[in-house]
Parts: sequence; structure tokens; C-alpha cells
Amino acid sequence: MTGQNTPVFSGAVLPLTGEVPVFYADIHGIEGLGPIIPNLENSNNMFENFDDFKELIENYENDITIVNVGRLSSLATAFILYPGLMSKVSDFYIMGGAFNVPGNVTPVAEANFYGDPYAANVVFANARRRFMSFLWM
Repeated sequence: MTGQNTPVFSGAVLPLTGEVPVFYADIHGIEGLGPIIPNLENSNNMFENFDDFKELIENYENDITIVNVGRLSSLATAFILYPGLMSKVSDFYIMGGAFNVPGNVTPVAEANFYGDPYAANVVFANARRRFMSFLWM
């Protein structure tokens, strides 16, 4: 699936820590996508819906890539709710981490991992296939 047919889920309102998240508009932009402001006709239906998420993975079993460009709260929750199903995801791409560069919210921390370190731990502990992390530089 590409283009207009690619499903987008906004994700969790709260991180697994249960704390109210801090948004870093100076780093990630107003919408969390840097300078990109998406043209979303009806964003009310985009928040996490694990039934849709589960159905999507079942329909594209072993031929689906998940790209997570924010906190890992929803992805971690999916690993907790559907551990067997998540093994049917071909690839996971996430945006987070800082290696050999300073972090963007503290000298050693990047915003997506810093915003929900519990979720980052769950995802790294459970992603079984090829896993890539895009680093902020």
C-alpha cells in the first residue's frame, strides 16, 4: 500500500508512564512532523484503534512494515496485546535515539524515547525481525 491508501494512526494520548506528555514544538514542529502540516480531513477517527490495527496486520501478514515516528506508546501496547500477531510484521522503523550525537531534549536523550522510555524498552525487547532506528542528528 502506498500514497493515499496508507493507513495512519495518531497513537496514544498518554505514554505508558501515565504522565502528561511534553510536546517539543521547537524540535518536532506544531504537528509533530517538523515543517510538515498534514492536510487531514477528519482527524477524529485517526487515534489508535487496535481493532483496525489488528485487522491491518492480519490482512497483510508478513508483508507489512510499521513506521513509528513519535513516542512508542501505541506500538509497545500492540506488543503487549498481540505478541503473536506482531511477529507477523515484516519490519519496524522508528524515529528516536541519539548515538554519537547530543540528544535533542537533554544532552543524552531524544524526545521520542525520553517521552516514553517504558514503551521504548518494550519495543526493543520484543521486536524480533529487522529493526531500524533513525537517529536525530
